[in-house]
Parts: sequence; C-alpha cells; structure tokens
Amino acid sequence: MAENDRILVDLSDNTEEEFEKEFNGVKYNFKAYRNAQNDRIYMSIFDENMVPIITGEKLMYGMEIFGTISEPRLPAFYAIPYDESDQVHEVTGVTFQSPVFIFLPQDDEDADGSGTDFNDDLDDDEESVDSADQTISDDDAINLYGTDQIVGGED
Repeated sequence: MAENDRILVDLSDNTEEEFEKEFNGVKYNFKAYRNAQNDRIYMSIFDENMVPIITGEKLMYGMEIFGTISEPRLPAFYAIPYDESDQVHEVTGVTFQSPVFIFLPQDDEDADGSGTDFNDDLDDDEESVDSADQTISDDDAINLYGTDQIVGGED
C-alpha cells in the first residue's frame, strides 16, 4: 500500500492525538488515544463541529474501525489496522504505527490487497434480497412475533 493509503497518528509524545480527515467532501475530526493501563489504542470520531458521533472505539487488529456500529452520521469509509509484514497481529501502544498502521483500502482493493470490491459485495446482497422479496407473497409471510396473526395484516 502507498503511504497516502494510511492514517498516520503520532502517539509517541502524548497519550492522545487529534486529526482531521475528509470523506466525500465532509470533514470529520478524529481523536486517537492510548490507554496506559491496558496499553490499547482507542479512537473517537466527531463531526466538523466536534459533536461526538462515536467515542472510545477500541482498535482491533484486522477489524474495520466503526464497522460494527450502525450510525447514519458515520462517513462511508473503510479503515482497518493491520501490519503489512504480517508479523504482528495486535494493536497496542508498542505496535501502533510501527508496524501496525490504520489503512484506508480503496473500493477496489481490500485490506490484504486481493482486489475485492466492497461495493460489488453489497450490490450482490441487495439483488438477492430483492429477488427473495419478489417471490414471497402475503400468504407465505412468516410470523416472527409468535401470535396467531400477521402483524399489520388483516384478520
């Protein structure tokens, strides 16, 4: 990966670092910080007015940052902490930024560089859901609520 495909955060002198990134024309503020007690790195994201969107997300090696959180104010980006040399598999105060960096893979390239297009995966899922919705009639609807009637249906 190229140098500009990663977020550089300097926590060497401080326990926290604030920085700004722009995604799709919108500026977001980030705060990365190291918890000295457990030697882990955490990240928070704020909107352009410093209103918190997500605070205290623990960085996990190989896991998408903010990836498990459904929040409409989050920017559409994919960031993952990992080590290109594949020798370190943990994000700690010692490994963060050398050799583990936060990479921003492009849409046509995933974290391991295999060239997967994340948007293609989403499109395939949407198509299968759409085709499934078209084949289910109201008579075949499944009652997920455990009652005798379909919720919102006629008696």
